[in-house]
Amino acid sequence: MHIPMETKHQISEVWAGSHRTYVLGEVKMIKKTEPRELSVEPFQWMFYEDEGGGGLLRRWLVTAGPV
Repeated sequence: MHIPMETKHQISEVWAGSHRTYVLGEVKMIKKTEPRELSVEPFQWMFYEDEGGGGLLRRWLVTAGPV
């Protein structure tokens, strides 16, 4: 989106495995051009770490909307 907005993420669940981490929650969004309209949407972040170790992030996937 190319609209200035303020967002606040609320994390509700975190699932961690050996090389993957899943984060679920909701994001509250307010467009600065329309500050009275609040939108609340679910989100999911998926982190894939490098399997070689060292904690390096190989991939970060983001979904918004119904998951």
